[in-house]
Amino acid sequence: GIRDKLVTGVQTCALPIWYQKQLKKIERGLATLEKDLGDNEFCHGGAFGLADICAGMALGYMDRAYSQYNWRSKFPGLKRYADTLFARPSFRATLA
Repeated sequence: GIRDKLVTGVQTCALPIWYQKQLKKIERGLATLEKDLGDNEFCHGGAFGLADICAGMALGYMDRAYSQYNWRSKFPGLKRYADTLFARPSFRATLA
């Protein structure tokens, strides 16, 4: 819909330099989250908490708002993390 056209327009013609700068910021944030997460199941070790809700919602937003950007292939640790979060009944209900 409208959102898709706005994002596509920014990518293709309107402000490609601006879009690329924003994408680099997003990638730095994703890289930091992946690094901080490490091998932990959740943000603070083995306990699910508010940080995981926030991170999960941000990753879910990436799927919707930047569907053309395959963050899962660039950040396999976040893919694992997101798969764990999105398998939770509460996330499935929220993201549905």
